Amino acid sequence: MMPERDQPGLPTEEARLELTVAAMSAARSNRPRHLVVAGVGLLAIALVYTLLEVGARGAAASEVAQARQDLKNLEQMKQEIVAAQAFGSTDDLKPDRRIVGTLQAMAQASGLPETVTVQEGEPYTKVEGFVQRKYSTKIDDQDPAHVLGWVATVTGEHGVPGLDVAELKLSPGRPLELAGIIGWNLTVTFTRWERKE
Repeated sequence: MMPERDQPGLPTEEARLELTVAAMSAARSNRPRHLVVAGVGLLAIALVYTLLEVGARGAAASEVAQARQDLKNLEQMKQEIVAAQAFGSTDDLKPDRRIVGTLQAMAQASGLPETVTVQEGEPYTKVEGFVQRKYSTKIDDQDPAHVLGWVATVTGEHGVPGLDVAELKLSPGRPLELAGIIGWNLTVTFTRWERKE
């Protein structure tokens, strides 16, 4: 028998190898690899786009929430301004140059001696359209009922409109001989806001 190489009609080993390489090359070219690569590329682009849109939506939602909070703050400020304007138009803020005399007269009516003097301090004028006035006094060795009664009267409903206690210091003083009680020392500062004249 003849070896396979020598048989006519059968390809040689070299020809078979070439034929196998050509078949593998044809098989590779028949596979749609470019379609898979294109599909993966499109999927990656869609994923990046989706992530960017989700981020942009989150940023837009945050901006909307901030705008809502800003609007709420503006509405609150508007209400505060309206309330301040309404408060500023009342008679409680009307300038009154007789307050020192009124405070001293009310002190005497509360049982404090005529020597009680009230002094007006430097006004605070850093608020546009308004001025804050300060009135202070120091009372020594007096009956605490008279002292606290006077403070309650001048800041009460029938006292000086708009007058507030800014500072109050009480300390025990000397015994009062006639009453048999300890006198008290009082340092008090009142404040009152007024419209500028």
